[in-house]
Formats: sequence, structure tokens, C-alpha cells
Amino acid sequence: MLASVLRLIGLDKAQEAFKLALEEKAHEAVDDVKGVVVRMVVVAALVVAAAIFALLALITGLLDLYEWMEPPTGYSWRLVSLMGLSL
Repeated sequence: MLASVLRLIGLDKAQEAFKLALEEKAHEAVDDVKGVVVRMVVVAALVVAAAIFALLALITGLLDLYEWMEPPTGYSWRLVSLMGLSL
């Protein structure tokens, strides 16, 4: 009975149009969230890569410092312990 009354006054078509618009907005929101997640994953991957490269640069710098200081001092174990302490 309610459906026939809604059909008579034309609210059923308005209700269907509202449902379609709502579904479209929901799909747009899902697409936006997917885009944000993809961007976040890319940023996280770049941060991890930057951290790895920073660690490699630190290790390279410490090895260069060791090579530079080792010949004059001659105390390689002390220098190695200082390098370990700096890490």
C-alpha cells in the first residue's frame, strides 16, 4: 500500500534518484580513500628507502673515519670501540 501511494505522488522516483546519488557519492569516497592509501604507501616506502640510505651513509662515513685515523694511532681496537660507541 505504501509503495502504491509513493508511486502515485512520484516519491518513488525521487527516492530512487536519491539512492543512486548516494551510491555514486559512496563510490567516489571509496575511490578517494584508495588514492590516499596509495599515496601513503608510496610515502612510507620512500621514507624507508631514505632511512636505509642514511644508515648506509653513516656506516660509510664511520668506515672512512676509521681508515683515516687508524694509521696514525695504531690502536685499532680502541678506535673500533669508539666507532661502536658512536653507533
